Amino acid sequence: ILSFLLQAASNSLNYILDTVAADHALEPFLELLSVNGKYVVLGLPEAPYKLHPGTLIYGKYVRFINIYK
Repeated sequence: ILSFLLQAASNSLNYILDTVAADHALEPFLELLSVNGKYVVLGLPEAPYKLHPGTLIYGKYVRFINIYK
């Protein structure tokens, strides 16, 4: 059911604010962004994110902000 809901909401959001500091996949959330949508990450995990470049080809924009400087 969750995958159906995510698929139905695909390309529907203009902004996502991610505050999770644990390791998690970004791709399912990036699918929710509309073209020119913005995904802002505030909570950074200890390991670098692994993100397939093809995920960003269709106008998705990701900004990583480290608030723990």
